Amino acid sequence: GCPTEDGFFYQSSSNQCFKYFGEERYNFNEAAERCESESLTLPHAYDAVGLRWYMLERYGNPTPAPWLNAIRVGNTTDFIWQDNNVIITSQNPLWIQGRPGNNNENCLILAVNPRTISSQPNRPYYNILCSLPSHLLCEFPLT
Repeated sequence: GCPTEDGFFYQSSSNQCFKYFGEERYNFNEAAERCESESLTLPHAYDAVGLRWYMLERYGNPTPAPWLNAIRVGNTTDFIWQDNNVIITSQNPLWIQGRPGNNNENCLILAVNPRTISSQPNRPYYNILCSLPSHLLCEFPLT
């Protein structure tokens, strides 16, 4: 099951376990390494809308938003989940309006800003530069 130590929480809607690292900030590569150092991975959000609501309710306003385990595919507007190679197309309804666009913002975050949530409650995907420091959420494998 999901550990009960500080930072861990279970999301029943997706049957996933996560660990949130509070105020710690890392760029995308550092975040992936930090998760791996604890035998965790960057999260694949199977219920991204539910996850953002949970984060907002439990942690208030976790800004900057936590990384998700997906990156841009080459020079396309598609993103790919790195754990199972499922494509997130630019037409996916979970993107914040106007995203992902065709720019250098090649990494995916879970948009948890309350203003964003109130205006676009069912659109939790947002892309930013991979080099920016952002919050860390890791996924604990439930076997």
